[in-house]
Amino acid sequence: MCFRLGTSRGRTCMAEIAIIAFGRGLDGARKIQGFIGGEIIPYTRDAFKHAFKFDAVIAVMAAGIAVRNIASLVRDKWEDPAVVVVDSGLNFAIPILGGHHGGNELARRLEGMGIIPVITTATEVMGKVSVESIAKALGSRIVNRDSTKKVNTALLEKDIEVLCVKGPKILLVDDDVTILKRNGLVVGIGTNRGVSTKEVTEAVSSALSEVDAGIDDVKCFASAALKNDEKGIIE
Repeated sequence: MCFRLGTSRGRTCMAEIAIIAFGRGLDGARKIQGFIGGEIIPYTRDAFKHAFKFDAVIAVMAAGIAVRNIASLVRDKWEDPAVVVVDSGLNFAIPILGGHHGGNELARRLEGMGIIPVITTATEVMGKVSVESIAKALGSRIVNRDSTKKVNTALLEKDIEVLCVKGPKILLVDDDVTILKRNGLVVGIGTNRGVSTKEVTEAVSSALSEVDAGIDDVKCFASAALKNDEKGIIE
């Protein structure tokens, strides 16, 4: 079981979540699982090593225990899973790893079951939006990841201009400029029988214009199998 999450692996997906808990915390882990999904992993010496294969980890335990367990596993913030600690009383959810890469979002999702999210990343504390969150909102991926530190620092002090560059282009930028590249869009098409090709193309063009996208941004088109002989779609 899983839920939709913008993960550190650079995609928005149905994220796989591991929930680690000691025996005394398993009841709480099951409540979290019932609310958000995920796979429960009873705590053992290798529990976190196994859990790091998931997109996100919820650790139902003291933060110190979780920190000591993940210390030797942390490698790259763009590849490591988000880790959120939840106390055994299900009072607080604290992202301790990957806040901008799904951790903050996961903690906020848990608020739906009465758990208070404790967000400590600077941009969120200052009421700003991180460049990672901007990328997700725009359905894009970050090309030059090393730029995010400087850009997020700048976001704390002022508004940053977002420029749309019509491609294809070759861009040369300094390390204080983040390049976002739109992920390929999937366009779903559903129609009544007998629809014309013109109606389909006009509807698709209208939908793309609403999100400031063009046909070059489309990765693929999708429709129900029963539409495989619908000429208006095929043509």
